[in-house]
Amino acid sequence: MVTVTVTNAFTLTSVRSFQVTGLPTCAPSGWTVAAPMGSPRGYHVATLLPNGKVLVSSGLYSDYSSRTTSAVEIYDPESNSWSSTGGIAAPRYAHTATL
Repeated sequence: MVTVTVTNAFTLTSVRSFQVTGLPTCAPSGWTVAAPMGSPRGYHVATLLPNGKVLVSSGLYSDYSSRTTSAVEIYDPESNSWSSTGGIAAPRYAHTATL
């Protein structure tokens, strides 16, 4: 069962639920838990780098207040570790990044 809620610019909301059928059963994905970030956040941007590492920049502090963080970290999946790379000049959230 899938439930979808859509809210428009006038805050009018519509909710629809429907059954999804005919899809194959998903096999175990092989996902594992990664090491925690040094500076947890939300509404950040994560960019997969050509070397397989992931660059995570800016966003809102993990308490989802309106405070933005300028922190930038790189995740290395081979060592399951994060390293700080400094910060960006203008903190932001819900942004995009292009490689």
